This record gives sequence, structure tokens and C-alpha cells, in this order.
Amino acid sequence: LAERILLQKKFNVLFLWAPGSKNSPAFPGDDDEAEKIIIKLGKRVLAYPTPTLNALTAALAASDMVGSLDTGNLHIAAALGKPTVALMTKSKSLCWYPWKTEHILITAEEEVKAISVDKVFEAVITLGEKLQNCRPVKKP
Repeated sequence: LAERILLQKKFNVLFLWAPGSKNSPAFPGDDDEAEKIIIKLGKRVLAYPTPTLNALTAALAASDMVGSLDTGNLHIAAALGKPTVALMTKSKSLCWYPWKTEHILITAEEEVKAISVDKVFEAVITLGEKLQNCRPVKKP
């Protein structure tokens, strides 16, 4: 998904993850998976581990748009008023969609892994272009 977004040359990608080992009994992290993505995308993506809630909130606050599964990230972004692309199951989307912020909601019947990359890509581009078209033009 990130590669397809970057190929458009319209948007930057900020990649966030919870640092640490997936085997940590205290708090399983995503370092192993993040490393694979960072190696693949290199410097084309800004990679930022979020070891604390403050770090996560700051990264989301600095973002123009957020794409996320139905996790705390999504709800923090919505609370910050960030436009979102939200991936959720249909049953959860009835009550827990991004509230009072611009959003595109993509749902699946049972599991979000059933949502295609094509659908998410289309939503990101659609929302991103809408946001770009709404920004005031700066006068010289």
C-alpha cells in the first residue's frame, strides 16, 4: 500500500509502530515486521517508532491524514480532528466509526484482513485529493 501511495508522488508516508519484540510478555512490539517494511521502502518513508502514548499522539497530531485499523491510533486521530481512512468490521462500524472528522470508512463482514489493498488505496487517494483541493491557495 505504501509503495502505491508513494508512486503517486502526491503524498508522504509516515510509518508508525509499537517498538519491541513480538515475544515480549509485557508488551508485544512490532520491530520485526517494521524492519521488513523499512528495508523494503528505505528513505522513501519516514519511519517513527512510538514507544509511548505521547509519542504516538504527537506523530498523529503532525499528520495531515491517518489510515488505520480499528485501534487506539484511529480513535486518537479522530479525537485530534484528523481526516481518516478507517478499516473496521461492519458490526463495529455501527458504533465506533471516526466521529466528527472527515473520514472514509471501509468495512468487512468478519475480519479487516478481507479488505483489499485496492480499496484502501482508492480511499487514501480520494480523501487525500479532497483535502488538497480544500486547502486555500497561498498568495505570493
